[in-house]
Amino acid sequence: MTSGQLPPVDGVSVLPLELQEGNPYVRVKLGGVTMSALIDTGNIRAIDMPSAAVAGLRQTSYSRLIGKGRSVSGEFEIREMPVADSLTIGRKVIPLGTVTFANEFTEINIGSALLRRFIVTIDQAHSRFRLSR
Repeated sequence: MTSGQLPPVDGVSVLPLELQEGNPYVRVKLGGVTMSALIDTGNIRAIDMPSAAVAGLRQTSYSRLIGKGRSVSGEFEIREMPVADSLTIGRKVIPLGTVTFANEFTEINIGSALLRRFIVTIDQAHSRFRLSR
């Protein structure tokens, strides 16, 4: 952990960071659609999505049940599906391979299985975000 600040936002390597209820979000492109995604280092999976968002992706095989989750409203299924789409964050184009999804997921959530491939820099004071190798 170091202190300092990232250079100004350029939309390519340094992206604007939005805090929602204290959580960091960045704009990403997935399956040709630009959207906000939560940067969630506490999520052990690569990318979680609402079931409705998966419908727009190019699947390469059938989905399969990988486990169950629990929320205040009860237990729910978590599924995984191989996809041919990539995730674009700034200038980084990241082939996904598979995504996990559930009807109960309400947003795109980028987890540690994907983030650990990069150096993640969050400049919260200046609302900036960068992924680097």
